[in-house]
This record gives sequence, C-alpha cells and structure tokens, in this order.
Amino acid sequence: MAIATFKAALNSMKTAVGAPASLTCRPATTAPTERALYDAFIKGNPAIEQLEPCPICQTALLILDEKGLPFNRQYVDSRTRPDWLKAVAGDEMPVIRDLDMDPQRWYVGLPDISRHLQERHPETSIGVIGTAAQPGTGQATQADVDGLWAAFLSYLEAAQGDDEEELAALEEKLREVKEKLADKRYLQGDADVTAADLALVPRLHHIMTSLPELKMRPVAESTHFLLEKNWQMPPDMEAVEEYVDRVRSRDSFRNSTTPSEAIIKHWRDHQSRNRKKYRKRHDGSKKRTDIPVT
Repeated sequence: MAIATFKAALNSMKTAVGAPASLTCRPATTAPTERALYDAFIKGNPAIEQLEPCPICQTALLILDEKGLPFNRQYVDSRTRPDWLKAVAGDEMPVIRDLDMDPQRWYVGLPDISRHLQERHPETSIGVIGTAAQPGTGQATQADVDGLWAAFLSYLEAAQGDDEEELAALEEKLREVKEKLADKRYLQGDADVTAADLALVPRLHHIMTSLPELKMRPVAESTHFLLEKNWQMPPDMEAVEEYVDRVRSRDSFRNSTTPSEAIIKHWRDHQSRNRKKYRKRHDGSKKRTDIPVT
C-alpha cells in the first residue's frame, strides 16, 4: 500500500513540476506500517539510501520525528540535483511536501517547514524556527544559529596559526549558547525539546565532532578555552556539552544522524575546497567570500 501511495504521489508530482522519469532520489519510509503524511527531500545517496552529513537536513527530520509524523525520506544527491527540484526549491534543502493537504505545494527551508508543521499539527507543539525570539524564552533564533555556523566555517577554513580571531569569535558564540541555557535543560525550559533545540544541536554536534580532528595543535599555554583541554569543554562550559548529549541521546537524533567518521570526512573535504576562498586583504584583515551552509 505504501509503495502504491508513493507511486501515485510521484506521478502527480511529475505532472505538476515536470519531473523526469529517472530521479536521483528514492523513498525510504520511516514508519512502514503507517501511511506517510509527508515526503522529506534531504541530502543523501539514493543508491544506498544513506544520509549525507547535513545538520540542516537533520533538523527537518528531527522535527518530523519529534512530532510523531510518518514520512518518506527522499534522498537527493546534492551533486546531481534534478532539474524539477531546482525548479521548486533552487539550491535550498531540505524540502518537504504535505501528501494529504496539497502534494503540489512545496515547503522549502527550515523556517517554512517548521511553521507549516506547527500550524498543521498543533497537538504536538514544539514551536517554530523563526527570526525573532519571544521575550524571556531564551529561544535561539535562526540568526543565532546562522551566526554560530558562520563562526564555525570561518574558523574551519582559516589557516592554522592564523586563526586566532576566528577562534575567539567561535568561542564567543558558544558562550552565548551557555548564556541562553542558563540553568535549563533545554533552551525554553526543563520540560522538553523545542524546534530551537532541534535547529541548534545538530550544528553543535558537527562542530564538536569535527574540530578536534581538523584543528588539532599542541598548545602550551592558551587563552582559548577550546584549546586548554584539547577541545574538551572547561568546567564553566560543561552545561553546553551536557545539553548536546541530552539531545543526542534521543531516538530521533540517533535515527537521523550520520557516523562521526562521515562528519569528519565531510568537513575535511569542505576545508580543502574552501580555504582558497578565504583571502587576506592588504591590511591583514580577513574576509569570507561566501558562507556555505554545509
């Protein structure tokens, strides 16, 4: 029944957006005993149905899973993205479509996806990923998450030994996470995770997994807390590590993450490709030419 439903939906999609008969994505239903309500288009290898290390796509899967919504995973090779998907989403990922409400309506990017899922399924409320935090909630906005991510990318790509400024900026963003947590288990309290946590923790997970391998260096004395204990959080920052571990222990996270070695390889390859884009101006200051998301 699930296969028949998918084929019918796929035919409808082809008619609507001109999708070719041969796609570079393939379904893998997360709950085979339930009828899927959504298609989730995420970065991955369609031949072996394997996720790419992409924290942004993982956030979309986390939101669907935490809300208890059955869905199909549609793996899309980011190097050979089909034209029909480019037509509806450009270069952005993830993308979902609501198979019950309107299969020809596409929801592109995390703010759009989280808003639709919250409005459509308010019975399991985890909030939305938005641009403004409600006063007093400690919510991480998309700007907060993007700021942390930009600091990580800048530090990752900066030349070893010439990255003090970038490291200081990254540490400042991590301290902001600690301040938002205060004494809470999650960003918005002790009760349970929200969309803000599901947006932030996958990125923190990638940062904490990749940097010890990609930015290792001997340090005798350092003013940087990330280097003092060989990339271990110091006592006054342990709340951040405990927070990340708390979210990583959830079934939804384990079901949507990729192996550590895959994450490290992904960012090592990214580091090699993008260092040439990170240039120095004549006055010695540094400027990113772009901020890729993954």
